[in-house]
Amino acid sequence: MKEKNIRVNGEFYVDSTLNELVEMGLNVKVIETDDYICWGTPNDYRTFVYWQSFFHKCDWHPYNLFADPTVAKDKAEALNDQYFRFSQENPV
Repeated sequence: MKEKNIRVNGEFYVDSTLNELVEMGLNVKVIETDDYICWGTPNDYRTFVYWQSFFHKCDWHPYNLFADPTVAKDKAEALNDQYFRFSQENPV
């Protein structure tokens, strides 16, 4: 994609890799999912990190970083440390 400069709206998109794989003669399958998190922009990712950190630190919320199946077990402790050093802003 980079060599061919395949862009959408001036940006590289992961979705465009599917066409490249088909052109290479590879099989591409559709997998339906019930849940999807979009980190299309750096701000989308920062927003996710903010709320994941917030809910992990809340005693009243059931979310727990260590029980999250999407968090690699070997990374959970480092994220926990990062999140407890991360200061949540108080909404005005």
